[in-house]
Amino acid sequence: GVIQVVYWDSEAITQVTVANSEVAVSASQSPSLTTKGANSNFIYCCTLGAESDLTATTNGFFRLVYTTNNFSSTTYVNSDECQVAGMTFDNVSGTNDHCIVTSYSGNHAVGTNIRFRLNFTKSTAPSYQFNQQNLSGQPSGTGNSAYGYVMEIGAWF
Repeated sequence: GVIQVVYWDSEAITQVTVANSEVAVSASQSPSLTTKGANSNFIYCCTLGAESDLTATTNGFFRLVYTTNNFSSTTYVNSDECQVAGMTFDNVSGTNDHCIVTSYSGNHAVGTNIRFRLNFTKSTAPSYQFNQQNLSGQPSGTGNSAYGYVMEIGAWF
């Protein structure tokens, strides 16, 4: 069953201007979770808003990483997988919503401090900005936020 859940919201902005280079999405970073079970599994969920300046067909991809040293280094939860990002052109739809739900079967000892984050890459160079603020038509006095949670679930037997 569920052992614990950590939640966050963030207005941190990440602008991705380069093509074919993986970039850390700051607003997708989870707070630290101290594992309460050995070899626990994890469910990661994050909803991110983004503003597109894309002008050509673009493929985008998310990859989940974790760290046990506060992002001094990271490890892919699965180096063989990524999740496709739904992308639009600026002149079709300026904003996009991404909801990423994925899992990780860990092998960590009780008491391990672990954090998760999404990395993003895209196939063309125009700007794609997560949590861009003060967009045209945005309700006055509001901020764009990402929301997420990580759930620790007991190991399966």
